[in-house]
Amino acid sequence: KVGDRVLMPYIGQLPEGLYSAWGTYAEYNVVVDYKAMEEDGLTPDAYAFAQRIVPNNIDPVDAAMIITLREVYSTMGIFGFEAGKSLAILGLGPVGLSFVRLAKLMGMGPVIAMDLDDEKLALARELGADHVINTRGKSIPEEVRAILPEGVDYALDAVGVTGFIGDGMAIIKPDAKVCVYGISEAMTAPLDWSKNPYNWTLHFNQFPDKKLEGAAHDRIIEWIQNGTLDLKYFISHRIPFAEMGKAFDMIEAKEKMLKMVVYF
Repeated sequence: KVGDRVLMPYIGQLPEGLYSAWGTYAEYNVVVDYKAMEEDGLTPDAYAFAQRIVPNNIDPVDAAMIITLREVYSTMGIFGFEAGKSLAILGLGPVGLSFVRLAKLMGMGPVIAMDLDDEKLALARELGADHVINTRGKSIPEEVRAILPEGVDYALDAVGVTGFIGDGMAIIKPDAKVCVYGISEAMTAPLDWSKNPYNWTLHFNQFPDKKLEGAAHDRIIEWIQNGTLDLKYFISHRIPFAEMGKAFDMIEAKEKMLKMVVYF
């Protein structure tokens, strides 16, 4: 209804030669009432199920991070994450840090967070990671096995480093899983499972299901509202629309950042 603040507007079909995903960098956009469509016997497009209302007491700039948190939380369900299970995470951008926080909120542990940046490792600690490892110049299998000699239940690539699949295979316990969420520039990788447990799983999930993402919305909002999930941990830059070119320059220059939000 008028006045609602809705996540993930989607402008839909665009003229030939133009393309945009969610948000479209536009002041005006389109949202769909999927419940009303279903009541009328219509079939909404999948994206409609992820268009959910944000409470008015949440900063709309911070609220942009809710999309990532919902994607991550729904993916955790797809991967089969369970309370009490151990998890090793490689890569601590906003996605990896989201996995850290949400894994702890759902009762996983120990959670081992790995990155090359000490500041991100410190953030992971604040978000609940039980162990952190700066992997620069170190053997990931040796470091993880020093903490959990039997291996982990889940090894997760949260950044898109194809080589971590091999490291992941070397740190899992029998019947465990290597999970790939990050999207790598390289789409092929040699795999040597000669030293693996006999039974294990490699699971890719690189595009969250929008129905499942929408279903995760209320739980994420609940955690935000009760103070156990603080959006400000994940956002490093807030850029006004008039300076959006600066945002792209920062990305191309590979400047250190977490989530960057462009606002009007």
